[in-house]
Amino acid sequence: MFPRNSNPISIPTSHVVCAVLLSMVMLLPARNVSAQNQNIIAQYQQTSQVLPRSHRSPSALIEHFHATLLDVMKNATALGINGRYKKLSPNVAEAYDLDRWIRLATGRYWRQANNKQKQKLKSAFNQMSAATYASQFNSYSGENFKTIGERAGPQNSILVETQILSKGKKKASLTYVVFKVNEQWRIVDILLDNKISQLAVRRSEYRNLLKRSGVDGLIAKLKEVTNKLLAD
Repeated sequence: MFPRNSNPISIPTSHVVCAVLLSMVMLLPARNVSAQNQNIIAQYQQTSQVLPRSHRSPSALIEHFHATLLDVMKNATALGINGRYKKLSPNVAEAYDLDRWIRLATGRYWRQANNKQKQKLKSAFNQMSAATYASQFNSYSGENFKTIGERAGPQNSILVETQILSKGKKKASLTYVVFKVNEQWRIVDILLDNKISQLAVRRSEYRNLLKRSGVDGLIAKLKEVTNKLLAD
C-alpha cells in the first residue's frame, strides 16, 4: 500500500481496497513481470478441486483478517495513523508468511546475505507492510468482503476465493494463496481478478532495485517508505 499514483499497473477495477492490496508490494515501476505473472496464474488456474470449509481453515484466516481490516476502516479517524499501525501490525504478521515473501522476492540476494542483513530485511519488510495497510485503510464507505470458497492449489497450497463488495461499484475478486506454516495457515500470494500475482510483481520490482543497490539498498528503501507512510 504505497501512494496510489506510484502504482504502474493498470488495475481492472476502480475499487480502492483492491488497489491497496495490490500496491502493498510496490516501490518502483516493475519490469519484465508479464512472463512470471502468466506462469503463476497458469499454475493456479490448473486446479479445480473444491474443498469443504472447516474450523481454523484457510477461509477462517482470511475472514478474521478481513474483519480486522473493516474494523480499522470504520474507526480509522479515531485511531489515527499510529493507532491503525499498532492494531494492524500483529494481524498482518499473523495473516501473512512475510518471511517467505521477502525470501522469494529477493531470491539469490537473500541467499548471499549475511544473518544480520537477513534480520534487518525481514524487520524492514514487516514494518513496511503494516505501515502500508495503516496508511491506506484510512476510511470506510460501505465496503464488505465475501468469501466464495476454497480449492486445492499447486504445491499443497489452498486458494481462498473472495470478493470485495461496495454499493454502486463493480465487485472485485481476490484469491488468496495460503500455505500451512508450522501448523498455522499463512498467506503467500494474492491474485487480483485472477490476472495479477503480487508475488510476480514483487519479484520483478525488488530485484531491479537489488541489482542497483544490493540488500542494504533495499533495506534502506523499505525503511524510507515506512517512515514516510507513518508521517502522513
